[in-house]
Amino acid sequence: MAEAPGLIEARDLTKRFGDKVAVDHLSFDVEPGRVTGFLGPNGAGKSTTMRLITGLDRPDGGPVLVSGQIDRLVVAENEVLVVDFKTNQIPPDTAAEAPAAYIRQLALYRAILARLYPQRTIRTALLWTETPEFMEISAPALDAALASVGDGTAKLDPARARS
Repeated sequence: MAEAPGLIEARDLTKRFGDKVAVDHLSFDVEPGRVTGFLGPNGAGKSTTMRLITGLDRPDGGPVLVSGQIDRLVVAENEVLVVDFKTNQIPPDTAAEAPAAYIRQLALYRAILARLYPQRTIRTALLWTETPEFMEISAPALDAALASVGDGTAKLDPARARS
């Protein structure tokens, strides 16, 4: 039986800024169902690696493969809509109260899809199936969430149930 691919796979990932090597031939896998973190001192390349994974920066060498499952993807002439279903949960009253991990997930989807569809607006939404409620997440909220991924302020809540 073939081994399942990782959610994120990097091989010999390299990024330079002039003479400075920020990421030097980094290889790793992020496996489904496992919590994975980057640890290291300031300047070790953690934020740059996250920017390479999300497509905010282009690597100088090595591929990054991101695997995931988008619940619904609608590609129209001028826009792309990403909808992530959330089941068995009561929705928050406003999009601003949606769990940060969900917003980060959509922000990462949006960043990756923006590379595939550069001429289209990428919109994202949560569909809460319990009520049902469609909750679009604003571009500024997604931008802030994506910035938190690379700057180390993103937090994992292992006690929160996944859907």
